[in-house]
Amino acid sequence: MNTNRKSPFLLNGVVANWVIGKTKGIWGLPLKGLTWDCAIAHLQELGFIAGSEVLAISGPKAHFRAVIGSARGVYFDTSPLWPFGRGREIYPVRIELTNIQDINQDWFNGPKGDLWRVPLQDVYFSKRSLYVLPPQSFKYPHVNQTTVFGTAPHSSGVPPTSVSDFISLEDGTAQAFSQFGFKIEQLGHKRPLERVPDGIGMLQRSLANYAKTLNASPYFVVWDCKYDCGPNGLKAADERAIKEYIETYAPTRKAEADAGVFWFLIVARDKAVADKVYSGVSQWTWVGECHRLGLRGLRVISLSTLLGLVKTRQSVVDTDDFLLSLLPREFAKPYLG
Repeated sequence: MNTNRKSPFLLNGVVANWVIGKTKGIWGLPLKGLTWDCAIAHLQELGFIAGSEVLAISGPKAHFRAVIGSARGVYFDTSPLWPFGRGREIYPVRIELTNIQDINQDWFNGPKGDLWRVPLQDVYFSKRSLYVLPPQSFKYPHVNQTTVFGTAPHSSGVPPTSVSDFISLEDGTAQAFSQFGFKIEQLGHKRPLERVPDGIGMLQRSLANYAKTLNASPYFVVWDCKYDCGPNGLKAADERAIKEYIETYAPTRKAEADAGVFWFLIVARDKAVADKVYSGVSQWTWVGECHRLGLRGLRVISLSTLLGLVKTRQSVVDTDDFLLSLLPREFAKPYLG
């Protein structure tokens, strides 16, 4: 997958629809005869996933910059949102928009007409809706680099990237649990048509059996990633989804994990987001009732803190001791941050 994007994706649409899209924090791409599986596989191959930067444009005009969220990311939805056009078409390939920043400037300063398409590469089946600037277009004279990239033109003609070797929040979290030594399974954005959390990590069967000989409780970890949230925490829909994961999904995996208890982690993009998520989660009164289902704890942790625990794991020679003692001790903290 090509995930190291040096420029944002450019999403093209009419002004009236962008007003709706910005208000609802959502956008859509058409299928036009494609299957959903074909469309989502292509978009993932492009690196058009949670965490990717997009530029909302109408021809040569840039309206705002945004980031694809991780709560829903790119998903399938046939409920109408935009007014039907002449073709009575809906846009079921939905895109969650977060971190919206107004621009309202021309990104292309060339002649009027359709010449704004010249420096762009259409990457979505020639539907004239999703574009990128290919490397050879970085020096195109009519492209306003400050508008497109959010920075002044670079001396080399190639715009700097703020994220080197970009990896999505979901993939970064999965890699962290894999480095801990868990047997992991990525769910969420890997199964866009299913209502499941982003991932699950299980102890190796031999280690689970060893834990029993020590009178310790084998456990597994379920996690869900959040790229952003409101000032008062997660939305009600996010809370309902997490409650469902804890009450319905996690208990179905106990037998496979050979464990009677589990931790549920909400992994936030950074500590600022983790703080906001925790402010809301700490008010959820239903969590205590889930201990009867095997929930050891619902914790909020930032990806940076999680990666810090990976470094701790790498400094511990005894992997068994880390997974059976040190890591549960960390998860026992009320707030991981």
